[in-house]
Amino acid sequence: MKPQPVAAPSGIPIRVSWASPSAQTAEEEADVGNTKSEPSSSALERASYTIPEICFRNHISRPKYHRLRAEGRGPAETRFGLNTIRVTAEAEREWLRRLQDEPNQDFETKAIERAMKAGGIAIKSPNHVSKRGKVSQRKSK
Repeated sequence: MKPQPVAAPSGIPIRVSWASPSAQTAEEEADVGNTKSEPSSSALERASYTIPEICFRNHISRPKYHRLRAEGRGPAETRFGLNTIRVTAEAEREWLRRLQDEPNQDFETKAIERAMKAGGIAIKSPNHVSKRGKVSQRKSK
């Protein structure tokens, strides 16, 4: 459609072009009725993030982040001085790839081992429930 001159409130003519409904692209037609408008992921992504932002983005606590870093399983960090630490978006992506590629740890076996160790320590305690009855019987004699 040909642009038509329109007078602005200041009296200066401006040209406005109106597209007819038939001039919509196939992509625009596919979005008809779609009320959800999400910006692309690249529009939301910054060059680098602080540690609290990385923790928030990945749904982990700061102690968990520092524990992973101490184990050598954290993302590559960029340090600016003593207290300014940033993690680039690329380093975050690489870190997540490495975490996914790690061999699956046998969490059930580790949980059983911890329970057995805790049980063994508890039984040795003088306050264990199995020793309460014996103590009271000894006192009554």
